[in-house]
Amino acid sequence: MLCLTTFKKGRSNENARPTNLFGLDFDDQGNQINEVITYLGTLGCNWFLYTTHSHKPTHHKFRVILELAQSIPDADENRLVFMVLNSLFGKQGFALDDACKNISRLWYRPASPSSASPCQCHKRTDLGPLDISPQLALARKEQRELVEFQDREAKRAKAKSPIRKFFNPDNALLSVV
Repeated sequence: MLCLTTFKKGRSNENARPTNLFGLDFDDQGNQINEVITYLGTLGCNWFLYTTHSHKPTHHKFRVILELAQSIPDADENRLVFMVLNSLFGKQGFALDDACKNISRLWYRPASPSSASPCQCHKRTDLGPLDISPQLALARKEQRELVEFQDREAKRAKAKSPIRKFFNPDNALLSVV
């Protein structure tokens, strides 16, 4: 097994050290290795693809490890990176396994069930890291706006509460000190 980061203490999202590697898991019936390799070529970055133990010629199951230009400092940023990459690959019709997005994930090494169906490995390491900083900046902005919206909605709901109709501490004549 391998992990794409190291840890300060035990293996957990909270203890993860920064990394610039990101793993994608392709388990969906519609994902085809050759189509993903073609798309990876358009991204112009370093990557490594390998089939998993459960890969079959009729149902491709594989992983891609990408080298990113930016460091992923923590689990929160890791979730944003997944959102960006899921969007990029999703626009091309590929489905990523969204259960495989935590920074502390252990990945099984390349494997095959038998020598009759050997593991496939493909790589491109001469192009440099993938820069997703513009997409990450947009994702951060959208996340901030969502949190602000949720906060405003929570305040509105609280203001409409039946208790607040009859007693609003801000408008109270007497205060308890």
